[in-house]
Amino acid sequence: MARNNIDATGWLVEGKDSDVVKAFIATSAWEKVARPLSMTGNAVRIPRIADMGVAVIAKGAAYPEDTTSADTVLIDAVKIGQALRIAEEDVDDEKLADFIEFKKASAGSSFAKLYDNAAIGTNAADNGLTVPFTSLYKALTTVDATTGYTANANVLTANAAAFNYGVINSLIALAEASPYFDESQLTFVASPRFRTLLRGLVDTTGRPLMYSDIANGTTVNRLMGIPIEYTVGATVSTVATATPTTGAGVKGTAGNALLGLVLKSAAINGTRKAFESVYIPGRDGTSALTDEDILKVRARKAAGVTTPNPHAIFELIA
Repeated sequence: MARNNIDATGWLVEGKDSDVVKAFIATSAWEKVARPLSMTGNAVRIPRIADMGVAVIAKGAAYPEDTTSADTVLIDAVKIGQALRIAEEDVDDEKLADFIEFKKASAGSSFAKLYDNAAIGTNAADNGLTVPFTSLYKALTTVDATTGYTANANVLTANAAAFNYGVINSLIALAEASPYFDESQLTFVASPRFRTLLRGLVDTTGRPLMYSDIANGTTVNRLMGIPIEYTVGATVSTVATATPTTGAGVKGTAGNALLGLVLKSAAINGTRKAFESVYIPGRDGTSALTDEDILKVRARKAAGVTTPNPHAIFELIA
């Protein structure tokens, strides 16, 4: 049978207040720490332009001309989705709506975890499928000749026993050394496994490094004054997954927990198509033979960093 790639009219875009979108936004850290980009095509080239310098000019002298070069970073949107078959006998008619909304909300949470892992923790090259994006971890462990970034220059590693105030201070120092440094744009993104370690850390005067305050009516968790978001996606993995393995090994081992420091303006959260869902009753087509309804959800997303230099990452090893 020929495949028709034109979107069916039955797909409904999930509203901003829908359970699936709220679950995605609540769960995804990359959604919060990266710059949102509305994509007009499946592939978008983002300008990556060096800062234009200025100089003091003598009276009557000619203006010096900027000679910095410009290039672009290409990001591609991928489709993330799932289908669920529902036997009509298994769901009471009056409970079907609640069941569907619950499933859509859980799909939103799973979307977020997989998206975060793809954006933050995958350690392999982008292949558009099992590794849909060049993750933050991959970008920081790979040489970037265009920007002059050296592989692993902004990556720190240590085991749990050596994780202390000095590690956090050194991680921030890597971001501060970047010419793109902007404290207001920085956010930590971490595996929840760091929560136990961070609760016990204090500075040289004995004050806790992690605390919470209220900003615009919302509780904000901070680490040394910088906001911090948690996601299970901040875990090293060989392929993008909503359920990364946990553990600790040598650098690059799947399961190692990550603590990233992200500059929002140099990180991309791309959306080609917002969350959509369609409910297909099992009263026609092949599903009519088995009395099965089908729920489908999907979105097209992209992620990446425009340049590795402003970011830093710590990897917890064995």
